[in-house]
Amino acid sequence: MVALAIVAAPAAWAQQGGPAAPAIVAHLANVEGNVLVSNASGLAAGGNGLALTKGTRVITPANGKAVIQFDDDCKVSLQPNQRLVIDPSKPCNQRMLLVQSTLPQPPITPIPPPTTNLASAALSGSLQDSAGLLAGGLMGATAIVRWRRDETVSPN
Repeated sequence: MVALAIVAAPAAWAQQGGPAAPAIVAHLANVEGNVLVSNASGLAAGGNGLALTKGTRVITPANGKAVIQFDDDCKVSLQPNQRLVIDPSKPCNQRMLLVQSTLPQPPITPIPPPTTNLASAALSGSLQDSAGLLAGGLMGATAIVRWRRDETVSPN
């Protein structure tokens, strides 16, 4: 009788809101080379058929490849030097976009602004410094247009 109570207690405890085992949402397939799987309990080698739960990280080093087969028939391929955190709540096309590279990304070098006076003045918002240049240019263009308007045009 006591043995029956000990065996039945964990099941009753789980039904009352005790910690339940995480649900399996995917499996590893087509594993080539090394594949690592990381979750709250640690890091381990992954192989074909390994069950994956939400939040598990799958990592492929330089010699590894794998396909993650979700229970809803979504398949996400990992190439060498990639990782994915298992999240079945996202649509399949978004899961594919969650694959990240494990290689360091090169720094992005900012593009320097143009060095011409008018362009740099416009970009910096200080056109007042170039007001004379701008006014002179407009006056010159106006003078050319007026001069050309007053010219007589040959009929030939």
